[in-house]
Amino acid sequence: MDLQQSETDDKQPEQLVIYVCGDCGQENILKRGDVFQCRDCGFRILYKKRILDKKETRIGV
Repeated sequence: MDLQQSETDDKQPEQLVIYVCGDCGQENILKRGDVFQCRDCGFRILYKKRILDKKETRIGV
């Protein structure tokens, strides 16, 4: 087994997070270490996009 291959197997998959630009509304997909600004307009205020679970979308739960 190659040493580099064993190191990559131990790493966790990269988590991507979707943010919405506060100026132009463009969705930006960022991962850890990326520059925190809109890729379209360069605005630096981004809002994390909310993802609802199926159980949260039902009324009365």
